[in-house]
Amino acid sequence: MEIDVLRDARELRDDEIRLLTLHKGIPGSILEGSLRKVRLSDGVEYQPVSYTWANYDDEDNGIFKCLYLSDRDCLMEIKDNCAMALSRLRDPTTDRTIWVDAICVNQEDPDERSRQVKLMHRIYARAFTVLVYLGEESEENCSNMAMDLLSKVSQQGTTTLDDRQKWSISHLFKRPYFQRMWIIQEVALAQT
Repeated sequence: MEIDVLRDARELRDDEIRLLTLHKGIPGSILEGSLRKVRLSDGVEYQPVSYTWANYDDEDNGIFKCLYLSDRDCLMEIKDNCAMALSRLRDPTTDRTIWVDAICVNQEDPDERSRQVKLMHRIYARAFTVLVYLGEESEENCSNMAMDLLSKVSQQGTTTLDDRQKWSISHLFKRPYFQRMWIIQEVALAQT
């Protein structure tokens, strides 16, 4: 990450967080957004993004992508998995206000990181909804099948599953996302 991107007059106070307005865009176009600081107590609507920093294979591949911050006229390096999450979550017609830890918290500043970790409970509890990015679909993991099945079960109640369906759900929950400690807080505190 470019060290000076988040070091400016926008240092955060105790009740403040940065939010990313992820600008609308078509698939394949450069990721673009702008940052602003807000007070949590002001009731601003936003959606935190819950994801893993590493790719599906649970390894940090060292690949970085860029997010263009139009309000600062600079590029910010972000990890590959963060970029994939933003690409999936970006809307082609409407800007989206989100909170992404790797972008909205100055990872180069241990004091800021510590203060923001203390706010995590409030960040997720006050959110409009939490967006979850599990990673990209692959033929081996059958995530789409598993998600469809879980949706069906939640709407219709219990159902009988064949071996392939059981396998797809089992593999879904083996993804690195579900091994994270923070998932409990992120999902449990979400309003929706």
